[in-house]
Amino acid sequence: MSESAKRLAFLVGAIVLTFALYFSIKNVKSEGGENPTAGVPAITFESLLSKAKKGLNGDQLKAVSSAEIKLKNSTSVEHLSAIGNLWDSYHFPGISAHYFEQIAESQPSEKTWVNAAYRYFDGFQAANDTAIKKMMVRKAISCYEKASELNPENLDIKSDLGICYAQEGSNPMQGIMMLRQVVAQN
Repeated sequence: MSESAKRLAFLVGAIVLTFALYFSIKNVKSEGGENPTAGVPAITFESLLSKAKKGLNGDQLKAVSSAEIKLKNSTSVEHLSAIGNLWDSYHFPGISAHYFEQIAESQPSEKTWVNAAYRYFDGFQAANDTAIKKMMVRKAISCYEKASELNPENLDIKSDLGICYAQEGSNPMQGIMMLRQVVAQN
């Protein structure tokens, strides 16, 4: 066999093998018929709250219950802040972030959105579960974006947002480009 015939045979073989692998993987996915996330409960604040409460001792649980009762009677910023700070003191930043996000929604300002975003990012760093990590970093991104809309010149917000984009994983280049812009501006 000549050298060019060998190359042609190798090339055809590689193409056939590539198609065979592609379609066999595609068939395995379609034959399974199951969504890999099917049966996995959606992550909600309530599910995170329930899990967090299981990690509290009796006194801590009483304090949270008392704060929740006050919050039911009045969703004032004071009560939201109190329960958020309580969860902060118990080292549950993801739970705390939820309450600070509610404050930001009721009193939108750069400071309130950043306050919630910091806590969501801390929740991301503290989480062991990848689904919770993804949820926390996405919530942090959402809060940072709202803060950035209010003050697009704040380089700290831009750099934190860039870090979140890079950590989130779906488009790390977006985060890297944001960080490069911050470096260029500063």
